[in-house]
Amino acid sequence: MRNPYPIAISGLFPDPAAVFYVSHHVSRIIREQLERQIINTEVFDKKYGDNYWLSLRDSSVSGLLDLNVTGPEVSKRNKAVSYSLRMPSQPINKDPTGYEKYLEYHEKGVKEVFDALKIQMSEPIDSIYNAIRKEVRKLPPDKLKNPE
Repeated sequence: MRNPYPIAISGLFPDPAAVFYVSHHVSRIIREQLERQIINTEVFDKKYGDNYWLSLRDSSVSGLLDLNVTGPEVSKRNKAVSYSLRMPSQPINKDPTGYEKYLEYHEKGVKEVFDALKIQMSEPIDSIYNAIRKEVRKLPPDKLKNPE
């Protein structure tokens, strides 16, 4: 197993009516915390190979009322196993903090993906996300804002 285990977090919003913003600083914190806590990827590595990495894509579509995880999509060319975490954009956009509702959906999605892939963590995912929330709360407001 590689350490840290490579995870990418990105956004893909094919529906212009269902878009939300998440600071790249928040995505970095999530990625770093998850990578540090992974202790076993044996099932993933046997299925896909130990040179593949995991991609978690934030996404949304109009009318979505709850989290919907889709995947995996496997790219042999890019050596990636990708899952889309489709989240309802309205609750995220209405969240006054700009990140709490997003982290709630993201945590549920990561639990679902890691359970499906049998990725083992050094501590429960809810504990990891509590640490993520604490770290994100320390970010200055300008690091959470949409740059547009």
